[in-house]
Amino acid sequence: MHTTDIIITCMGRLEHLQQSLPLAITQQNSHCIVVDYSCPENSGDWVENNHPDVTVVRVPGQNQFNLSAARNAAIDHATGEWLLFIDADALLAPKFISTIFSRITTESALRTDPVNADKEKMGTFLIKRKLFDKIGGYDDVMQGWGYEDIDLYLRMERAGHLLYIMSDELIDTITHSDKIRTDNYKWKDVNLSRGINRYYARIKLDIETLLRKALPKQERSNLYKALIDNISKTIEFGKPSRIEIALDAETYRDIKRNRTLIYQFSREEISTLLAAEQ
Repeated sequence: MHTTDIIITCMGRLEHLQQSLPLAITQQNSHCIVVDYSCPENSGDWVENNHPDVTVVRVPGQNQFNLSAARNAAIDHATGEWLLFIDADALLAPKFISTIFSRITTESALRTDPVNADKEKMGTFLIKRKLFDKIGGYDDVMQGWGYEDIDLYLRMERAGHLLYIMSDELIDTITHSDKIRTDNYKWKDVNLSRGINRYYARIKLDIETLLRKALPKQERSNLYKALIDNISKTIEFGKPSRIEIALDAETYRDIKRNRTLIYQFSREEISTLLAAEQ
C-alpha cells in the first residue's frame, strides 16, 4: 500500500515527461498518476506503453491547458494519504519521498520556499489528501499561467491551516523558455496571465472573507469573466475600467448590511502590478 500519489500533468510537454516520470516512479511508497490533458503528443499512450503501472487519466476535448483542472482530475484516482503535485519538468532525486517524510512531524502541507527557492520549482507541492479535499482543491475557474498555487495557499491560511516549507535541494528542473511554458495557454505573456489571476484571487478572497464562505463555481466564473473583460479593455484602449460587486444582506445572510465592492483598473495600475510579478 503506497502512502503518496505523485501527480504529473501534461499537455504538449511529452519531452519533459519522458525525463521526469522515470525518476518519479522510483520513489518509495508512492504511485504515479499522469493526467493527459488533451495532449497533442498523446502522452497517455506513451505512458501506458512504457510504464504500464502508472495510472493514466485522460481529459479530452480541451483546446487550452488549465493546470488547476488537470491536477483536480487526478484526485478521484488517488488512494494514498498524501498528494505530491509536480510539473512535467520537475526532476526528483531518487530519495526525494523518503527524505521529505523523514523530516515531517505533524505538517499537513509543504511547499517550496517562495523567497529562496528557484522559481522553476514552485510547482512542487505536498499535501494530505484529507486537507486538499477540505480546502476544495485547486480553483479551476482560473485560466492561463500562474497564481493558482498561491490562491490555494491563501485559502488554506484563511481556513487556519499552516503551510510549511520543504527544501528544494532534492528537486531539479528542465530548463526551457517561456514560450514552451505558455504554448497551450490563451495569454502568451506570463506576467499578464499571472497578473490577471492575482487580481482574481485577491478580489475573490475579499468577497469570501465578507461572506465567510466560499463562492459557488458559477459566481466565481462570472467574476473571472468580468475581470478579464475589464482588464482587456483597459489594456487595449488605455481607459480606466471598474468592477462593482454588490453584496446585499437579503441574499447573503452572513453580512449585516448591504455592501458594494468597487475595483478600478487603470493602464498604469495594471502595468505596475505586472512589473511587480517579474
